Amino acid sequence: IERKIWGGTYVSIAAIGPDVETYSDTVGLEPEQEYTYRIWAYNAKGDSDYSNEASDVTPSWQEGDGTCY
Repeated sequence: IERKIWGGTYVSIAAIGPDVETYSDTVGLEPEQEYTYRIWAYNAKGDSDYSNEASDVTPSWQEGDGTCY
């Protein structure tokens, strides 16, 4: 799983196992910011193409919470 950073470069944020259908990105996120992701798969026969990009906006920071959830 890769997340787009400033300047449009993607960086790897996680490697997950087979048959995983969900992933929660919780490290280094800022409130009310849009983040864009893409994924690719690999096996003994080689790498897949990248997925389509998917984006979402983090929620607002909650007073006393210490997080943006």
